[in-house]
Amino acid sequence: MGTSELVSGEIAEDFSAYFLTSEQRPTAIALGVLVAPEGACLGAGGVFLQPMPQASEETISYAEKKIAEFSNLSALIAEEGAERILRERFGQERYEEREIVFRCRCSRAKAASAVLSMGREDAEKLLEEEGAIAVHCHDCNTDYVFTREEIAALFGGEEKK
Repeated sequence: MGTSELVSGEIAEDFSAYFLTSEQRPTAIALGVLVAPEGACLGAGGVFLQPMPQASEETISYAEKKIAEFSNLSALIAEEGAERILRERFGQERYEEREIVFRCRCSRAKAASAVLSMGREDAEKLLEEEGAIAVHCHDCNTDYVFTREEIAALFGGEEKK
């Protein structure tokens, strides 16, 4: 886990700055959401461009010009639609739609590995102080709670008395 300074408070600019400083990769990002007065989403989307390692200067220049067209991306999507933008502005005839779903890769087994990595002595000290050991996944907000018996089993036997 790391941190990166915010450069403007505009999320797309801040992400671009992050990629440039943290990953040393030039990145262009355009993001937008257009919401109607009654609260309905009229247009939302994003464009994320990073040059491939062998990209020519000509290709990078072309991409930079294209990303500049997306200063008001949400209104553009509301007016033209994503399909038309892909077809007419990028020459993309084929595309694939897919549902975007968050799936966390955490598990009770991974949480148990984290408990084992703290060592038996520290685990037992924490058990004494808290009565159980909880491992929290910050990605999906799941808590894995281990009882004294489970901790003893993890460390291969009876708990110390």
